[in-house]
Amino acid sequence: MEKTDFRNLIKQVKKAPVVGVTQKITPVKKSIVNETQFSFYIDKGLLKQVKLKAIEEGISIKSIINRSINHYLEN
Repeated sequence: MEKTDFRNLIKQVKKAPVVGVTQKITPVKKSIVNETQFSFYIDKGLLKQVKLKAIEEGISIKSIINRSINHYLEN
């Protein structure tokens, strides 16, 4: 592009109407939960069963895993 092309582009941008900002800023809520991130490998078939169970019960996979670990440790 030549310099004149840039000047024309700049003029077009300056003529364009300014659109109001639509971004909304909200504060992040700090949750006071005693949790830590943990990653592990799981059998694909087992994960599929857990996902289906979570959908059926309307709860998260995390909740199912936490309940299962608690149940295991209590017995």
